[in-house]
Parts: sequence; C-alpha cells; structure tokens
Amino acid sequence: MKRLFVIIIFVIVVLVVYFNSLKASDSEDNSKIAFETGSFKYYNNINENKMYKGSVIDNEETALSLAIIILDAIDFSKGGGVPQKVFYDKENEVWIVSFWSEIDKDSSKTIKTYISLKKENGAVDKIWYDSG
Repeated sequence: MKRLFVIIIFVIVVLVVYFNSLKASDSEDNSKIAFETGSFKYYNNINENKMYKGSVIDNEETALSLAIIILDAIDFSKGGGVPQKVFYDKENEVWIVSFWSEIDKDSSKTIKTYISLKKENGAVDKIWYDSG
C-alpha cells in the first residue's frame, strides 16, 4: 500500500513538472513567429475608418511601462537609472518620464534620462540626457 502511494505521488509530480514545462515553453518560444523586413505593401492603403482613433497612452502607468521598455532597449552608456517622475505636458500632449542614475557616489552627481512619449500614438517624441 505504501509503495502504491509513493508511485502515485511520483506520477503526479512528473505530470505537473511536464505540463508546467509545456506552458512555459509555449509562452516564451518566439521561434514560431515570423520576423521579416521589407516594404509592407498595405501600409499606405489602410482604410481610415478601420484605424484606431483613441489615445494610446491614457495614464501615467502606461507611460511609465513603455518608457521602461524603451530605456531597457537603448544604450545605457549615457544614463539609465531608476524612474523618478512621470509628467504630463498638456500643451504638447506628451508624457515625460525621468530616470536618475548615480555616476559618482562621492559627489552625488547623477545622470538624468528623459523620455518623451506622444499621448496620441505612443511614439517616442524625444530622448535626452542631463547631468547634475
């Protein structure tokens, strides 16, 4: 009876590990996605009535999430850092996210990286650095 119990537990553990590995490999495997370059022939012929008309970045959480992704993708040699502030510029309709990183702990100098994102379409408007 004890042996049967151990076998059942073993089978359950093996099945759980197996199914978790399948789920993880499906969600992380980009090898099945086609990556191509060239000219997308339909790009200039998109019907205006079928285009999204709302704002892409409606709140500070979305602005911050996108800015972090962008900062992770660019060269950190000039900055990087920890998010410090999200500011919405009403006049220009852009979100400005600032990141700070220490470059010299003895003098408390920092490099500030700013990423400006357009509210309307989520496009990167500007990226700039400042030290102080």
